[in-house]
Amino acid sequence: MRPTAVLALILLVAGCNKTAPTTAPPVVQPVPAPSAPKPPPPPPTLMTREECREKLLGKTPEEVIAIIGKPDRTMELTSQLTWFYKGMTRDKLTGKPDNRVQITFEDGKVKSITFSS
Repeated sequence: MRPTAVLALILLVAGCNKTAPTTAPPVVQPVPAPSAPKPPPPPPTLMTREECREKLLGKTPEEVIAIIGKPDRTMELTSQLTWFYKGMTRDKLTGKPDNRVQITFEDGKVKSITFSS
């Protein structure tokens, strides 16, 4: 055989050996951007001293708990029950929060409320 014929035969066989891809390229899914962290909850709104008095004077211990929750500390003397709360009220004139609210019960109802800043 001639060298040209041999070369043509080799190229013909080499060209037939190539096969087309049978599978499609993989589909790349986009990665979602990370979500922003949730902002912290807003600070609780403090009642004014007047609002506290309006809501609580004359209420029973159960009613007080339903309105403002359980006290931070309690004290009981003979016929008098006293509850203490922290960070619950503010002075309406200055806007400054009170350090402590003292609620005194007599005969099962709120008799007095004292604020200390």
